[in-house]
Amino acid sequence: MNKHSELEIFKLCERLAELLGDKEAIADLKKLYTNHPEMFQNIKEVSKIINEVLTEPELIIKNPRAKSDKDFVAVKHLSNIENKIGDIGIRNNQGTNIIFHANISASRNFNRLLKKRCSDYW
Repeated sequence: MNKHSELEIFKLCERLAELLGDKEAIADLKKLYTNHPEMFQNIKEVSKIINEVLTEPELIIKNPRAKSDKDFVAVKHLSNIENKIGDIGIRNNQGTNIIFHANISASRNFNRLLKKRCSDYW
């Protein structure tokens, strides 16, 4: 790990592991935090949100801007942040599951994402 990244491995729920072909995914927490510093208090919060969503997502959809056939968004109402959801973008890139997006948004966005759901996923 270099000084410009803070890598962490996350365990995936069973359904994501089936869809992506592996039980783990890697994330550069520093990069994800830098992308949205207004949403997260610190890098630890980024890690906590990713873990909460990927462990028990309420919704898994095909990424609307998919770069491959194994490109998904996992979504969950957050337990410690009232009226907020976490959404995590994850894709399999040449055999490695990479978390490329982490976001916190208003819970009303859950219904918008629910409409994009594919019955094949969750």
